[in-house]
Amino acid sequence: MGDRMSWLHKLGLRKSKKTADTELALTWNEQGRHFFKSTSEKITGYHEQGLTFDMKPDPRPLDMAKAVLSEVIRLNTNDQWQAARQRFDPAHEPFIPLLQDHGQSLSCVTIIGPDACLLRLGTDYQDGDTILIENGQLTRLTDILAVTTSRNHDWLLVVKTDGFHIRRSLQEADMFVLPWPCNARRLDELYISNHGNRIAFAHEELGIWMGDGTSGIWRKFYPSVAHVEELRTELEDETYEWSASMVHCALSPDGRYLAYGTQDHGHDIEQVDDTFAVMRWASVNPNIDYPHNACFSDDGHFLALNGCHFYNGETLVVKIPESRNFIKADYDPDPRTPVIDHVLRVYASIWLPADATGLDTGAFVLAGLGIMTAVTPEGKVLFSQYFGSSASSIDYCPRTRRLYLGSYSGILHVFDIDRQAAPEETYGYKPRHELYRWIFWKDYLPFRW
Repeated sequence: MGDRMSWLHKLGLRKSKKTADTELALTWNEQGRHFFKSTSEKITGYHEQGLTFDMKPDPRPLDMAKAVLSEVIRLNTNDQWQAARQRFDPAHEPFIPLLQDHGQSLSCVTIIGPDACLLRLGTDYQDGDTILIENGQLTRLTDILAVTTSRNHDWLLVVKTDGFHIRRSLQEADMFVLPWPCNARRLDELYISNHGNRIAFAHEELGIWMGDGTSGIWRKFYPSVAHVEELRTELEDETYEWSASMVHCALSPDGRYLAYGTQDHGHDIEQVDDTFAVMRWASVNPNIDYPHNACFSDDGHFLALNGCHFYNGETLVVKIPESRNFIKADYDPDPRTPVIDHVLRVYASIWLPADATGLDTGAFVLAGLGIMTAVTPEGKVLFSQYFGSSASSIDYCPRTRRLYLGSYSGILHVFDIDRQAAPEETYGYKPRHELYRWIFWKDYLPFRW
């Protein structure tokens, strides 16, 4: 309350509360819209003319942000979140000082309807429930370790302590249950094929696995037994248990290809046939230090591979049908793996199909440190926009045509992919319109803005 009062002091305590709130909204929106519009103009100049620019900070101070936050929460308490968004433009940067104590990762974001999704609070090494959001109502699901959907959204994969439950929807009965091949854990990297029969996951201690729901077979892709034994010999420690950083994978939507990497391994691509036999397809090491993310196009013809260096990165594209037996060395640019993004360390990625891009090709949506960029396999940037903190999870639904993006700020952004944002709404290059956002902050009840 103190921060809110400090801002009302600046507006003048003799004014009525209604007048003060109106002036707060006018000042907040006016400063934000001017900042967003001017910044978007600079970013557009960068993308269309190659102009450089200095990034200025959002001018709105923390005490003003806290006063706005107080009003947004009050309106949510009165079931008036729409009024909160209409009155106060949402923002991120003015609230950054609050995030160290209150922000948290939103993992496993999975769209299950027009205004319905599942997400999990916290990363795979933190405690936190899975949340069902449906028609503005929140339900905690305490027994779900991880969840994801197939790219076509025909199948839902729900991970529990007893195994991997493959079903058509959250309410329907299981088609298959594939028991764990190892000790049950929370997962962030999880995939299921469009046919619902193959799943894959990656974990920094469990490694990289693929399972087949029809046969009940699991196969571990990395690390191999031989690799672990080699490390034990090298370390002179027979009890050494493997673990690695930046362990990630991607399963092609048809379930035929698995791409994976770790900080100390590089990127490998494997083909898996109908009998579950595996053939090494290609090895594509990054131009930059560490492999960090992988994403297939819907048809499996393209694969985006991201490498990182601190908080920056570079994303390559591989044409899968043309890459058999291809080996690319570290730090060695190759025309067969063109760079489509020179900026982002990608934390979350998804494919946007052609009917959503308005082109004859789809695009990769790459989300990194506060920036989300949609870029075609040929390197054409369709849009790029600022959303705030590091991305933690992303999903696009071809049925609802909505894109959901979760971040480490504890904010879930819901975008209308078909609608471009107004210049003063946010900043970026042809950014998408945000319909609303959910805020899941520690020590706060969840609220919408």
